[in-house]
Amino acid sequence: MTKSRNIFIVLFLISTSFFSQERSVDSLSRLEFQEIQELFLKSVDDSLVSNIYVQAYLNKAKKEKDSLEIAKGYFLKIISNGEDEKFFHLYDTIIEVSKNLKNQNFPATAYFDKGVYYHRKYLYKNALDNYIKAAYYNHGSRKEHLEFLINQSLGRLKSTINKNQEALTITKKCYKYVVEKNYRDENSPLYYNVLFSLADTYRKMNYLDSARVYTRLGLLDKNESDTSINYYHFLLLDGILRLQNKEYIEAEANIARALPYIEKIQDQTTIASGYFYLGKAYSYLNNEEKSILNYKKVDSIFQKTNNISPEYTNAYQQIIKHYKKEGNIEEQLNYTIKLIRVDSVIDNRYKYVNQEITNKLDIPSLINSKEQLIEQLQIDKKQSSTATFVLLFILSGIIGITAYQYKKKTFYKKRFEELIKTDKPKERVKPTISETSPPDIPKEIIDELLMKLSKFEETHSFIDSKITLNSLAVKMNTNSNYLSKVINHFKQKSFATYIKELRVEYAFMKLKSEDKLRRFTIKAIAEECGFKSAESFSKTFYKVYGIYPSYFIKKLDDLA
Repeated sequence: MTKSRNIFIVLFLISTSFFSQERSVDSLSRLEFQEIQELFLKSVDDSLVSNIYVQAYLNKAKKEKDSLEIAKGYFLKIISNGEDEKFFHLYDTIIEVSKNLKNQNFPATAYFDKGVYYHRKYLYKNALDNYIKAAYYNHGSRKEHLEFLINQSLGRLKSTINKNQEALTITKKCYKYVVEKNYRDENSPLYYNVLFSLADTYRKMNYLDSARVYTRLGLLDKNESDTSINYYHFLLLDGILRLQNKEYIEAEANIARALPYIEKIQDQTTIASGYFYLGKAYSYLNNEEKSILNYKKVDSIFQKTNNISPEYTNAYQQIIKHYKKEGNIEEQLNYTIKLIRVDSVIDNRYKYVNQEITNKLDIPSLINSKEQLIEQLQIDKKQSSTATFVLLFILSGIIGITAYQYKKKTFYKKRFEELIKTDKPKERVKPTISETSPPDIPKEIIDELLMKLSKFEETHSFIDSKITLNSLAVKMNTNSNYLSKVINHFKQKSFATYIKELRVEYAFMKLKSEDKLRRFTIKAIAEECGFKSAESFSKTFYKVYGIYPSYFIKKLDDLA
């Protein structure tokens, strides 16, 4: 009966196209939500028709004031429009509508999808923020599966930033899930994605035997006649493993065979991986021309995407070495400049591995190398004074910036070492407090307010992000004018500064003592301590302690 009814509705819509879209939507809104959704799924490939069903769904949900169904309606709208970026803001609408729902799949699903979007854009901090929020709100009927998807994404993210041990722990958990759910028997892409991540993480940790076991599982399950790209992903990984096992001829053959298929899916990160390791294979086979050609392809992907894994920076060093051997100073400088830019991108995007990257690139040596190249250019190219002047000006600026960054890191390290020895911020010079109290406030009121402020600090009430001067004055049974004057006089700072500094001192102590908090993002820590934005928190933390909270957390983790 239901099927006949649905067919009738579709035919009715087609045969009465002269009626307005609004009237069609109104008619559809009388159906049950499930019926509208089924019609939507049948027409999802036709955005014009599917959007009519979406509008009907939303109209019905809004009319009934059903928050869950409104959230579902907006989710269907995103699907209907092929996840077009201009509809990305609807995720925030879904989150706002569903934030107070209990035991539902929203807003967790919306946070997760946002995380995936940012991950694809290489915005790793934003991705992590949303994955964590998705995990926090994950209380719906799909809790177990969504937890798996979140863990899978977190594993990939941690592998991307070379947190390989953490990535391995998470990916093992994901592998256990897909095996228990029989995804392998169902030939599901989820199984092969996890299997590949597990093999690749073992490879990055140099557990080559384990990496080979899981890679061979993928190759056995996905024979070459299969149209799925999975086979060629595993073939590429097998080539990389053979390279690490010094089987250079086999490595080159497998990587070269896999790359054309991987290039078809436009996965730039994996393509860069293929070029880099093919370049290494040719290098070991003493074919320098092909080696450098593939290393340059790694750079071409970076120029296009502005993204590169720390693992592939060696490509630039090999190109520089090649041109140094040829005596081509201009190309040496060209790729040295590119390497510095790569370092800058990695330093900003992969902040959790800054120390490792800095050691690999050896910034002081890089600066010295550039200075020597500049000196050589001055000798060889005296005639082309204009071009040389422009090049030297650019390089001097780069050297200055790089030297400044190096000096700043050295200062931060020293500052951290000072801070770790104390439980309090560095003493700041304060104006002398007059012994006389504000003349227009009775002494008993001052004493009472100072006592209440002391309790306010001891109970950490300042982490409430909604606190204002007026609201605090009400709680203390006084007026805002009295409270402001007492804080200005006895704390020697404005109310806003007083609150912000209490919050960062609280954060400082919590970060030192609770490693769990250090796993939060800066934004999440800021919100935990009462700040409304990560930027305000970071600026205040720097003002009080002389270093940024991200650096402080990283150094604390290094000590752990």
